[in-house]
Amino acid sequence: MDFLKKLFGKRQRVMHTQSWLRISACRMLATLPEIEEKLDRGELNLTVLGMANTYFKEQQLTLSEQRQVLEEIANKPKRDVEKMLAPDSIPAPAHASERKVSRTQTKVTLVLDDVVVEKLKELQALLSHTKKHQLPELIEFLCTQELEKRKKSFETVKSPASTHIKRQTRAIPSAIKKALWARAEARCQHPGCYSRHFLQIHHRVPYAQGGAHTLENLRLLCHAHHARKHFS
Repeated sequence: MDFLKKLFGKRQRVMHTQSWLRISACRMLATLPEIEEKLDRGELNLTVLGMANTYFKEQQLTLSEQRQVLEEIANKPKRDVEKMLAPDSIPAPAHASERKVSRTQTKVTLVLDDVVVEKLKELQALLSHTKKHQLPELIEFLCTQELEKRKKSFETVKSPASTHIKRQTRAIPSAIKKALWARAEARCQHPGCYSRHFLQIHHRVPYAQGGAHTLENLRLLCHAHHARKHFS
């Protein structure tokens, strides 16, 4: 009887583990559908996927980073995958996660390469004679310096009247570009959109149709609104 109880208990644990692995794989399929093909081809199995899923959660990896790891562990036996996914075996890709902790504060978790960390420490040492900068203060200092430098460059841009184009070429003169960025305050000029990301220069009248490189004919748009202008 004791033998049967032990055997039954072992089977229960095995069934529970298999169920958990299947559930884990199904959840991963929702965001990584290519896993199904890898399972069919035998490149991955449920046990390896369960280990990978745990690793993804611990490291808080993005989808692209998860795909990279899956390629690394494909066709590898369980023992090798265990070693690969052990702490410090696969360098965690540089990434950041944000979580609002108060009305005026956000907790940012950073994973940086050692080279970047050393640069930050070196900069802390160089600035230590004026003020001891902790990492949050150092980041604020660097952001302030860069923003002030860029704002100053906008303020010193030549006026539009002085940016006369002697000869029309496909390349937009740098003076025109700077004047455009200054006028747009480095934001997308599409109505209602104030994005500062992936900004591109758009010709109201296309260059191929004789559109000139003038401020009147140019707008600064984010990638999404620039694409809509060309493909809508």
